[in-house]
Amino acid sequence: LSAEVRRKNVGLLARTFVDGGGLELLVSNIGRLEENVEAEAKGIEDILTLMEALLDLDRAGVLQQTSDNGDEEENKSVSVVALLCKQTLFLSWLFGRIEKKNEIDATATAPTSPVVLKLHASEVLSTILQHEDYSMQRCGVKLSCLPKYTCAFDDFDEKPAA
Repeated sequence: LSAEVRRKNVGLLARTFVDGGGLELLVSNIGRLEENVEAEAKGIEDILTLMEALLDLDRAGVLQQTSDNGDEEENKSVSVVALLCKQTLFLSWLFGRIEKKNEIDATATAPTSPVVLKLHASEVLSTILQHEDYSMQRCGVKLSCLPKYTCAFDDFDEKPAA
């Protein structure tokens, strides 16, 4: 198969997955998985990897989904980021996972450490935040849950002592 045919096939598979409610299914499953169970920790890692792959396909232009609305103005490409923000609680899960304290259990046998999951979640969040649809605020999600950034040097007096 040529590269163009493979690209179209991957795009068709990804579009079908997204159109069929795959994003919602992944997000609903990731919320119920437990990190301290070996198979479920692997499941969380796999879901994050799949989300990352879908975001990469979207950014590369391979995944082009159009809205169901017949309006010409509205019939623009809808990104995976916009769908994740509008239709799922994935961002809430990512923020919760990144914020979660990592209690290291000496008896835990999970091959995927909580630190690795936190790192992967932060990488996926970074990909979402850097996407043009998120930065243009088309997804309607605000980062009001984050504390306002403050710098330790804000109170520093820059005037030299006289």
